[in-house]
Amino acid sequence: MSTTALLPSGLSVDELVAALIAENQALIAENQSLREAPQRGPASKGGLSRMVEDLVLNTTLSYKAIVDEVLKEYPDAKTTNRSVASVACVLRRTHKVPYRSPQNA
Repeated sequence: MSTTALLPSGLSVDELVAALIAENQALIAENQSLREAPQRGPASKGGLSRMVEDLVLNTTLSYKAIVDEVLKEYPDAKTTNRSVASVACVLRRTHKVPYRSPQNA
């Protein structure tokens, strides 16, 4: 097939390839700028999530105590006993944390 042949879109193969390369480069640049941009709001919960995971690993703390610690550090957080239990459940499934005694749940 000749590279000058027109495709159904009316573009030649060369023009189509050039357009796809340009689009790909634009997407790469956008992706890079998003990675470099400082995260704000809900997207920046990495610190909060890490804190909950670290506190869940301490099996002597109750879920309520974990929530209290999180809210001291992140007053606007929406962390609840239930969300802490959810994190603990995932960590138990991945064998990173043992089951808690009932008084510490």
